[in-house]
Amino acid sequence: MVQLNVSVTLEKDNDPSMDDELVKILMEEIQKEMDEDIMRKLYITNGWTEVKFQYTSNKHAVDIIDWCWGTFTENQWKRLNGSFVFKNKQDAEWFLLRWL
Repeated sequence: MVQLNVSVTLEKDNDPSMDDELVKILMEEIQKEMDEDIMRKLYITNGWTEVKFQYTSNKHAVDIIDWCWGTFTENQWKRLNGSFVFKNKQDAEWFLLRWL
C-alpha cells in the first residue's frame, strides 16, 4: 500500500493547459512516492533498519537531516517516504536516542 501526500497550488484560469499541468505534477509526485517506497522496501529486505519518524516543524526536519549528514556517511542512511533507513541497526538506535 502506498499513501500519497500531495499538495498542489495552481491559479484558477481558463487555460486548458492548466489541466495538463496539474496531471503532470500529480503524475510526477505519484511516481516519486512509488519509487521511494520501492527503494525503502528494497533496503529493508536487504537488512537495513527502518525508523518511521514525524517532524514537529520544518526547522526540526532541517536539524535532523543536517545531523544525519554530519553523523553518518551517505551510504549508511537514506530518507525515503517519510522514513529513515539505516544500514547498521546501531545507527538507527543512535538516531532514535538522539531525536525521540
